[in-house]
Amino acid sequence: MSRLALVPLLFAALVMAQQGPVKKTPEVIKAEIETDVIRARLDLASSQRRLAALTQTLEIRKLEAEAALRAARAEAAAAPVDAEQAKLKLDAALAAAKAAVASADKDRARAELEVQARLAAAEVSVEYAKVSSVATIARLEKKVAEVASGAKVEYPKDPLIDGVLHISDRRIPFNGRVDDKLAQFVCGRIAFYNAIDSEAPIFIVIDRSPGGSVMSGYMMLQAMETSKAPVYVVVKGYAASMAAIVTTLAKRS
Repeated sequence: MSRLALVPLLFAALVMAQQGPVKKTPEVIKAEIETDVIRARLDLASSQRRLAALTQTLEIRKLEAEAALRAARAEAAAAPVDAEQAKLKLDAALAAAKAAVASADKDRARAELEVQARLAAAEVSVEYAKVSSVATIARLEKKVAEVASGAKVEYPKDPLIDGVLHISDRRIPFNGRVDDKLAQFVCGRIAFYNAIDSEAPIFIVIDRSPGGSVMSGYMMLQAMETSKAPVYVVVKGYAASMAAIVTTLAKRS
């Protein structure tokens, strides 16, 4: 730019310097002041909101920290209790397992003893059956010989001789469950032996009976009561329930 072009600019600047600063009216000044006040109030409100939000955030973080601290303390305090409870549960489970093993051993030993006892009883029963069969055959052969010779069979009226009970062939086997079939058989045999000889003793021999019907047992008791010939009840094995009642209520057992 040439020096001649700068002359107007310098002149304008000189004129403005001579005139001085531009004066503002009171209305303009008042408006500017009110604008500054409003701007300051807005800045203050914004600052207050930011302060409230920051305070709330800090309070929340404080509460969270306190809750975490309480949880950590509770967990630390509960850890020994949980460990002790786990130990007690483990000890209880171990004791229960040992008790179960001991019970199983006892049950197995008891079962083995029962099996051995049953085997022994079966062997005794077999041997007894063999001996009884031989004795029965001998008695039958003797009776057949006596009948063939025409001799009358004599039965002692008192079968208890020198403290020993002598059971004749007038015997009625009583085995198994007490029911109508067994009652009819026993009652029929009592009537049969009474028809042959109303004075010679009759023997009801119980090998094994678990009992059974009360009415069937009552039928047999009635037949025993009305029998003219004395009825003896002999238990060789065992008599339970109704069979035991028949044995107990018999006049001779």
